[in-house]
Amino acid sequence: MNKFIILIISAIIVITISCDSDSPVSSYDEQLKREIIGKWTDSEGYTVEFYENGFFRDTIFTSMNHGTIIDTMLVVRFGKYSITNSILLQTDFTFEYVYLVHLSGIAIPKSESIISINNNHLQRKRIKSFSNSKIPMQEIWGTWLEDVYFCQYSTDSSFINGPSYGKDSYTFVKDSTIFQRIVNYEYPVSYIDTGWYDYTYNKPYLDIPAFSYYNMKVEFESGKMSWYFDFELKDLIKIQ
Repeated sequence: MNKFIILIISAIIVITISCDSDSPVSSYDEQLKREIIGKWTDSEGYTVEFYENGFFRDTIFTSMNHGTIIDTMLVVRFGKYSITNSILLQTDFTFEYVYLVHLSGIAIPKSESIISINNNHLQRKRIKSFSNSKIPMQEIWGTWLEDVYFCQYSTDSSFINGPSYGKDSYTFVKDSTIFQRIVNYEYPVSYIDTGWYDYTYNKPYLDIPAFSYYNMKVEFESGKMSWYFDFELKDLIKIQ
């Protein structure tokens, strides 16, 4: 049976600066754009390099032990990044290299984080954002879509199909404790997976135990829903 892995990768940079409330937001962003340029890594071997032209390249490695089977993945991506209001977004990926063991494909959502930097260390807090398929909403109830980039690996390891652009959907129904998630990619092959998961929503905080998501703060703005995680990812250290 084919197996796919969904990754959450956030290698992003934000600097918090004290200033008065009249200062333009762009002044933060301009300093962030200067500070982000360079190469960064964490203690698990994730490496990302941000370039002056708005592109990035990163290397992702994971190894997960499932009893006697070890799922292994090594991916090199190339994509675009932008910084707006101290949030860095990584998107529009292409896959330059993919090596998978016991896996037939990967799906990587766009990456957003709020971080701080101190003494060449980047502290990161993850954001997960969604759009709504209908009118702008200020409640979690309904169907929300997340941008995802999908890549299928051939069975003989000789070539890569993709990446293709798709959307995962999350549907929350009021007065229910279970939500529906649909993973749907149409190209290069059709792949659909539907799952139902328990959740707890005490506005504005959301828990999804199956994904190890706890105490996320849910906010709505301009038709977008954002989940703000309350834990920090591993520090990135600047090496170049």
